[in-house]
Amino acid sequence: MYPSSTARGSIGEHFVQACLCEIAQISKLEVDSGIDLYAERIQKQIPNIPFSIEVKTRSKLGKAIEVEKKKLIYHLSKPYPVFIFAMDLKDVSQVYFYSIEKEREAVNSLVKG
Repeated sequence: MYPSSTARGSIGEHFVQACLCEIAQISKLEVDSGIDLYAERIQKQIPNIPFSIEVKTRSKLGKAIEVEKKKLIYHLSKPYPVFIFAMDLKDVSQVYFYSIEKEREAVNSLVKG
C-alpha cells in the first residue's frame, strides 16, 4: 500500500526540484532523514555551493512554517544551509520557503556567549 502522504511528499519534492533545476543540481536522498533533497548551487556552469532542502506539503497551509524541535536541531547540525519549502499542492501558486540560518546565527551567538 502506498500512503497518500508519501505520494504528496514525492509530488512536492519533484515540484521543488523542477523549480530550482535552472540554478542548482539537485539529488533526491534515498533515506528519509529529515532532509529530502541535496543541492548544489550552480555558478558559471559549475555546482559549487551546497545546501539541503526539506519539503513540507499540507492540505491547508498557513503562513507559518512549523519545524519540530528535533528536526531543527538536526538541520542545525549540518555544515551547510538548510531551506524548508512548504506548499499546498492544491494551490502551488503559493510556495513558501524558509532558511534556518537565522536560528544557526542565534545558537552560535549563545554558544560564544
